[in-house]
Amino acid sequence: MLMLAVKHQQEGTESFSNVLHFGFTSHELLLEKVWQMQSVVERLRNHDNAAEMLIEQTTSLNKRVEAMKQYQEEIDTLNQVARHRPRSSLVLGIQQENRQIRELQQENKELRTSLEEHQSAWS
Repeated sequence: MLMLAVKHQQEGTESFSNVLHFGFTSHELLLEKVWQMQSVVERLRNHDNAAEMLIEQTTSLNKRVEAMKQYQEEIDTLNQVARHRPRSSLVLGIQQENRQIRELQQENKELRTSLEEHQSAWS
């Protein structure tokens, strides 16, 4: 925008309060200001959305950290208990867990097969 500042004296001090805008009507200047304000509002909304996303991510990360701390505490407790149990007892417990895991894996496989058969019967 081309602007020409018209200086005038007001009680002995200089002031640039009178500014003439050549080539633009006051209506056009007002529209320009409204457009600029809309742009500022849009940027503020974007910043607000970004801040909300950061808050959500931070909350999620905080929950994960708390879960990891709890997990570590439980592991520490289990390790403390394990130090006082005989090795053979630990091995037996692990073997039982492995058997249960294999049984669950087999059951899962059977359920998947059953589901696939059921889905193919419907198609």
